Amino acid sequence: MVGVKELLKIYFNALGIGFCDIDEITKDIQEIYSAAHKDNIEFLSEQVHNTWWEEKKRQGFHAPYKCPNIEEPWKIEEYKFHKWCPKCHTDMYPYNELPEHVKEYDRVTARSVLAAIEKMEG
Repeated sequence: MVGVKELLKIYFNALGIGFCDIDEITKDIQEIYSAAHKDNIEFLSEQVHNTWWEEKKRQGFHAPYKCPNIEEPWKIEEYKFHKWCPKCHTDMYPYNELPEHVKEYDRVTARSVLAAIEKMEG
């Protein structure tokens, strides 16, 4: 089986590009792929979070800032992730407002789904 480096050498030779640093080109391609992959993971993670949030709303949960039991709303920023009642869910905030450790739950789901799709295709 021909590897990526060999395919790149054949490709560049076909283009009339003689000697080039295949290792450097391969590294550049991997960095571009890695950056694009990271962007896709973040996009998918946000979608996972939004879908989860909608399901939680259907189950009767709400974000702490929408809790009917809040008596001192001016303290909401101080207690942003405080659970005011049993139906408060402290992760019910827009994805970009979540702490990194909470975002990672959604990233794990996104990565797992992508890995399963790759296995199905492979």
